[in-house]
Amino acid sequence: MTRYGPASFALVALVFVAASSRAAGTPAQQCAGAKLNATGKVAAAMLGCHAKAARHGVAVDSVCVAKARTKLASGFADLEMRGGCATTGDASGIAVMLDSSVDAFVTALRPTTTADRCAARKLKATGTKANAKLRCHGNAARGGGVVDTACLTKAVVHFTTAFAAAEHSPTCLTTNDEDDVESMVDDFVGEVVAAIPTATTTTSSSTSTTTTITNPTCVGHGERCPGNPSCCGTDVCAGLLCGGAAASFCSSCVEDFDASPGCIIAGCTKDADCCTAGHMCFVCGGSSGLCAASEPGGCS
Repeated sequence: MTRYGPASFALVALVFVAASSRAAGTPAQQCAGAKLNATGKVAAAMLGCHAKAARHGVAVDSVCVAKARTKLASGFADLEMRGGCATTGDASGIAVMLDSSVDAFVTALRPTTTADRCAARKLKATGTKANAKLRCHGNAARGGGVVDTACLTKAVVHFTTAFAAAEHSPTCLTTNDEDDVESMVDDFVGEVVAAIPTATTTTSSSTSTTTTITNPTCVGHGERCPGNPSCCGTDVCAGLLCGGAAASFCSSCVEDFDASPGCIIAGCTKDADCCTAGHMCFVCGGSSGLCAASEPGGCS
């Protein structure tokens, strides 16, 4: 077992588990998943238009943006014509969310129209992350399963790497804004996921059942968890540190800390948090611990 010092473990946020089901879902689930995937592609396309404008120091091409919006409307319409969707006619509402979020991203990353390759790379990375995370949720919805946290982590790591690379540029219109923009992307993704249900709402004279539960005091399964608020239910906030990039997600358990070669994973606070039977939670350099069969170096 590889041994790490306490200083390394203090950098760890925490780990993810849970994989989305690959079984075919209901028609409503498949429609919702396809709509989420389509929304992600359009978000990336719209931000791609702005990235091109930033690279050349010109105003964004309105035709480019309009073309992306048209794909959203036509894509949703095609899906709804097949039948089985939990909701219909919601393309316009999603378009409003897209416009609002894209405008916010552009305002944050391109405060002036000066030509700037750094801003262009950041805008493209932002669109790529939104697309990737919505695809993670879309694929989970289509199979009727939970979102694959490994998929979400991959999107975060690529985003972090892209922002770091962009800021190596001699000039950057903005700097040190990765966390703020990442939070904006997560808010956008959460808003879209909540707006596209995977099942119809059923009502009767005496009861009413909805498919969406909003609890602002906790973070849902598979969602990013900064540690406050805590994860909902019995999930723990567990995460992965690979090559200096860290991400945390709500998961049902924490894997053995050396299960991922080249990475450190942690997040347990008690033995019951560990995935593997017989493994114990060893606390290392702070509140986050490591699941292992025996005490790792630098832990107690």
